[in-house]
Amino acid sequence: MATLIEPTRTYTPEELLSLPDDLSVELIDGQLVETHVSVLTGLVTATLNALLGEYVRRSAIGDLLSSETMIRCFPNRPGRVRKPDLSFVRRGRLSPSQMTAGFLTIPPDLAVEVVSPNDEAEALEAKLLDYFDAGIPLVWVIYPVARSAMILRLDGSANRIREHDELPGEAVIPGFSCRLAELFPPVPAEQTPSTETTDQG
Repeated sequence: MATLIEPTRTYTPEELLSLPDDLSVELIDGQLVETHVSVLTGLVTATLNALLGEYVRRSAIGDLLSSETMIRCFPNRPGRVRKPDLSFVRRGRLSPSQMTAGFLTIPPDLAVEVVSPNDEAEALEAKLLDYFDAGIPLVWVIYPVARSAMILRLDGSANRIREHDELPGEAVIPGFSCRLAELFPPVPAEQTPSTETTDQG
């Protein structure tokens, strides 16, 4: 769920850099919007970060960026800064100056959103539209509660996968694939009520 902070004041992207590090916010046309995630969302994001991060490190095909990375690559919306839950940039696209900047000013090759139960559908849709307007070629939207995901592409194609399906890196992260179920915690076994017997003696 997103919460508007100080709705009567507008911020610049530069002012965003001076805010406390523990404040998880995006900048939407000058307005600070604080985001909140569930424990389940954090768990799934961390698991995907470990799986994808290990593959990216071993294959040396690019760089995986955490949810703290602020993306400012929306040419028609200079007052907008987004924070994907994870993002990936192919090797060679990050210049030395880009590595030390406060914002990522080029569109990543992959953006990942892990949806929390209280996320608003319209806010998520607006974020996805921003990603495609910026030219991000691949977006994963993961739904931990439903144990499913959407794979969205810049050409407009999309498909839904379920937990028994593979989540592929496609042409963006060639060779990467993991079963979607690996991202989710085990489903608790159904509790069967204990049967008590009474000695009628």
